[in-house]
Amino acid sequence: MTRGASEAGLWGPWIAVAVYVGVITYVSHIPNLSPPGNTPDWVMHLAEYSGLAFVVAWAAHPAPRPEGWRLQAATAGCLVFGMIDEIHQHFVPGRTMSLRDLSFDALGVAAGVAAFTAWGRWRTRHDPRIQLLGRRDCHLCDEAERVMRPVLEDLGLGMRCIDVDTDAWLARRYGHEIPVVLIDGRKAFKHHVDPQRLRRRLEPMARRRTS
Repeated sequence: MTRGASEAGLWGPWIAVAVYVGVITYVSHIPNLSPPGNTPDWVMHLAEYSGLAFVVAWAAHPAPRPEGWRLQAATAGCLVFGMIDEIHQHFVPGRTMSLRDLSFDALGVAAGVAAFTAWGRWRTRHDPRIQLLGRRDCHLCDEAERVMRPVLEDLGLGMRCIDVDTDAWLARRYGHEIPVVLIDGRKAFKHHVDPQRLRRRLEPMARRRTS
């Protein structure tokens, strides 16, 4: 597998989370800050935390997996950060710690998680979600990627390469079978990929995308 594809899929979303959290923390540390224009304060809280929840949920779901606890953990993490942020504002001149603000933060988190869930369902319907699960220094994984790329390019479809060693559940579930190809979250191939069978599996998807 290509090293860049697996690393980008792992770290990209979490870098976005770190940047988002940093921006919220910086804004919360500005003394006597008022919302821009006539924007109600509660709207700002809803917007901030719906965006945060969406990004955290995205980072927590880099690959298809059945555990709903990941989404619950993302929700809990955002709520804990909201409480910490309100406590932080208590010590900033001109800012206050408010249960009302925390309530709107929680509503924003719920809205962000709901938006992520809806987006995931839409993506599942409109994106084949083709994943190649493997690991570094795996010649069979590299061979599977070389076999798949021409077929996917010819059909106009994309693929995600995921390193199973970046996720404990994936490593336990698929580590002994790599390379594994998932199509719509279901196992289609393991160990070896037959390009003719792959094309037959994906042609209906390609037709749906162009229809």
